[in-house]
Amino acid sequence: MPHEKPSRRVRIPRRTCLIIGLPAVLIVYSLVLGLLPWAMSLVAPRLGWSQTGPSALNVLGLFTVAAGAVGLIWVFSVMLAQLPKLPEVVELDEGERLWSATSRVLITHGPFAFSRNPMFLCGLICLLGWALFYGSILIFVAALAGWTFSNFLKVPQEERGLEARFGDEYRTYKARVPRWIGHPKRR
Repeated sequence: MPHEKPSRRVRIPRRTCLIIGLPAVLIVYSLVLGLLPWAMSLVAPRLGWSQTGPSALNVLGLFTVAAGAVGLIWVFSVMLAQLPKLPEVVELDEGERLWSATSRVLITHGPFAFSRNPMFLCGLICLLGWALFYGSILIFVAALAGWTFSNFLKVPQEERGLEARFGDEYRTYKARVPRWIGHPKRR
């Protein structure tokens, strides 16, 4: 029809998703979960630190950071393994942006069997670990703000998109697996 708006669908080859997506994710996560907490620790007092460095309690934060990092590696490896399931050309629906596109594959195993949002969860664990290591209330507040944004805005947006795309399959998964972390309910 002459009055119809042209489709604004974005088509991305699967290979491009990997070539651009993987380095972008690695860079963004490194900046947000590594460089940003360090920079924030420079502008606020480091509680528990002395002239010789961090206290033993602060050092425990590094174990928390390591646990979050290992979790992220697990999440990303499970997600990367799903790449062959994507179509040769990934098409983003109208209204979706590259950073907010709904997943094309519903992953329910690995870390996704314990949390519907393991990527957010592991990132939060890393930030809390850095807050403890640096003894920084500022990093703790940033982690809390990130969780608030994720829990009340981003995750509900993603859940609506997943429910629209996968229907009953996603609703069943959602009823069985907690949003953040916990033991999955039996079917």
